[in-house]
Amino acid sequence: MREKSYNRAHLRAPFRYSALFEDEDFVFKADVLNLSEGGMLFDMLPHFPDKEEVSIMLAIPSFPHFKNFTVGRLKDYSQEIYSKKVIRLKGKMVRREKSQTSIDEIFSTRIGVQFSQVDNKAKRVISEYVSTFISNVVHLQALLDNVNSDAIALEKVKALSSILSYPNDLKISLLRKKVTEDYMSLQWL
Repeated sequence: MREKSYNRAHLRAPFRYSALFEDEDFVFKADVLNLSEGGMLFDMLPHFPDKEEVSIMLAIPSFPHFKNFTVGRLKDYSQEIYSKKVIRLKGKMVRREKSQTSIDEIFSTRIGVQFSQVDNKAKRVISEYVSTFISNVVHLQALLDNVNSDAIALEKVKALSSILSYPNDLKISLLRKKVTEDYMSLQWL
């Protein structure tokens, strides 16, 4: 395994929602893979303006801490109960994933965007989302660790993983791997 020679400036968390950005007189919608106070990673994005600043808008969900939720509360959870906070900021492209072929580049481009203008309110909203998501992922990991010894843990794992946008059809071993990867690779590296 190759050692990385840097540490991230900000904690980041998976963000499986869309963002809007502007280019000239047009607004585009794109999927986002992760989010931090310093930037975000777009996925499946063949075009992003190569400008100093691009206006971006995000609707960030307000997750509660799920640690003390019962199975029933997890199953009844609805994102509509909790408001989304809309933030506007500016960013610029700082990284484009290298593709193997020109065809790959058209269909699977990932673009890293660094925020150049973000106000304190937006930073606070992002920080709250990231810290709450991390807390919930740690709780999900603990539930996964107890799945074999606690019958209720499996039900909680299924409900919580769905809320956190993990695919419903993943086997427990693959879910455990994905949750661990998200926790390790998206936070500290």
